[in-house]
Amino acid sequence: MISLRSPMQALFWKEWRTLRHLRWACIGLGALLPLFFFAGAAMGRSGLSPFGRASVWSTARILRDVVPGSLAFALWPFATLILITQAFVGDRAAGTEAFLLERPITRRRVWAVRLAASTFSAATVVAGTVFVWMALALASGGVAPQGWKGPISMFALGGMILLVTAPCAALASSLLASPLLALLTSALLAGLPAVLSVGLAGLFPYAGRPEKPIGGLVPWLLIPLYLAVAYIASTSGEPAGRGRPARGIGGLTLAVLATLFVFVTSAQALLRREAVRPHSIASLSAAPEGDRAILKGQWGGLWLVDTKTGAILEHFPRPCNEAAWNADGSMFAIGTCAGPLGSTGRCRVSLFDRDGKPSTASWLASPDEDVLRLFWGRGSVFFMTSGAKSGSALVAFDPWQSAAARQAMNGPLGSWDYVGTLWDGTTAIAKVLPEEPLDNPRIDPGETRIKESRFGLFRFDPRSGVLDPEPLIADHGATWRARFFALSPSGRWYQPGMPKPMPQEMVDLETGERVPPTPGGWPDDPIRWYLQPDGDATSVIEARQGSEPRSLRSWPRAALYLMPSPDRRHLLIRLWHDKKAARAAGERRVEDWLYDSISGSWTQLPLPPAAQEMETPFSGVPWRSWVGPGTFALRGPDALGFEDVEGPSNPRYVFGGP
Repeated sequence: MISLRSPMQALFWKEWRTLRHLRWACIGLGALLPLFFFAGAAMGRSGLSPFGRASVWSTARILRDVVPGSLAFALWPFATLILITQAFVGDRAAGTEAFLLERPITRRRVWAVRLAASTFSAATVVAGTVFVWMALALASGGVAPQGWKGPISMFALGGMILLVTAPCAALASSLLASPLLALLTSALLAGLPAVLSVGLAGLFPYAGRPEKPIGGLVPWLLIPLYLAVAYIASTSGEPAGRGRPARGIGGLTLAVLATLFVFVTSAQALLRREAVRPHSIASLSAAPEGDRAILKGQWGGLWLVDTKTGAILEHFPRPCNEAAWNADGSMFAIGTCAGPLGSTGRCRVSLFDRDGKPSTASWLASPDEDVLRLFWGRGSVFFMTSGAKSGSALVAFDPWQSAAARQAMNGPLGSWDYVGTLWDGTTAIAKVLPEEPLDNPRIDPGETRIKESRFGLFRFDPRSGVLDPEPLIADHGATWRARFFALSPSGRWYQPGMPKPMPQEMVDLETGERVPPTPGGWPDDPIRWYLQPDGDATSVIEARQGSEPRSLRSWPRAALYLMPSPDRRHLLIRLWHDKKAARAAGERRVEDWLYDSISGSWTQLPLPPAAQEMETPFSGVPWRSWVGPGTFALRGPDALGFEDVEGPSNPRYVFGGP
């Protein structure tokens, strides 16, 4: 009995037979590639290669590193292009397409059968060349177990490239009648999403998550749209195919516009989502009273938070990394270079009130300048700028007068730094000092060398922008040490970075007097706390002005970390008990205690469960820290909350929490 095929089966078999020569040619080329590489390696070892003698390419290495990449990244895309192009353009170039369209089968089915036959042919080429590669690998001794990872990764990436190549070839072949032009157009269509991806990711680098900018992902939506455009161009319109290029170009234009629309809406949606909750917190900058705090994200961006309610009041998108409060907490300044939809705009310093509403004028940087390290000193906002043409500079911006004083700084940013406000209202700048000329005949006597371990503390007048020619004091170490550790809050006392074997000392910058350091703080602090060993125990010592130091409390076999409140009324103590002793006694290893210097009372504060896992006082950011005179910040891996001294067991979570 003779079985009759359906029209679809017959058409598929016809296309399959038409492509058989190309299939075998591609498989044969894949089988010959390893032989070419083996011959090239043998010629290199014998010195006959035009590229010189080479003996590093063994047979196993060629089969593991060279052949899989050549197949996946060169042969397979090429085979896919020519197979799909031949399937769609062959009948049109030979003039037999009009005869085929007169048969009792719709153009939609013809298009689908051609796409199926050509993609199955490409899959056959992939399977055949992989089989040949595996046979050669087994014949040469096999691939080590750890050596399979590289070839499998290359083959997987090659499969993804085929998913991109096939729609490009289908669209180009649906529009053009020349096989060669269709091949070239396929390459151009494959490059279009890549160009858009690079362009959007470069123009909008902060749209989306930091590790996955959507500008680099959305343009690849064009690939499935290519198939839709190819289908519409080939199956609609007149049967003879007139108007196919116009339909294809119009559809391609709409596909590009639809992709850009998806990018814009996705960027806006992700910015709104990011404004609701930060991904992770890098630091907190609290107002003096502790009722407001600015959160800095791990990947940038700022969030203004009401610590009394835990509500997010305002979001400042990336790139925005710097913030500073004024002395009374009524205003804050931010340094930002953020543009629309996650783009980078002109850098500026903007000022806002405590609720995040714009206040007074902003300072605009020149187009090539970046704003770095923002501080709010006495009456002015200080920040550093860096530009390719303008160089490095310190800027003092008066927001009420809209005036800025600028002091150019020679050398990189690491060679100078803002320190703080001195006792007389001027600003302190740490700047690297040059060494004395070296006594060496090979070196020019007038030459000086910069040594970052030696710097001077200079006065800077923010109104005139003038830096004193002579330093107040010279010190050793990095310049940033002066800002974090060396200058007292009053700006009068300075503690040089003396080597440990040498006697430590403090300097009264007003009088120049040098005195021994006061433990636990500065001489002008009304109350100081510090630790003192007492056998196997550690005692907390309190020192008030006008009275002798006294021991408050001691804990045996425990590590203590002291955190005074901003107004120095309360003392927060983090305890790490000995691990074995705490386990034997059935007690918690980590504890938080609060001491009230007015009433003299002690209160044990409840700890979050995750804080029990901390091993040492320096294993991370403390779980509980001060953000104001009576407010704590409670931080965990995926949570942030605020609590009051009067009610520490009821935190107000910004995100996370129970």
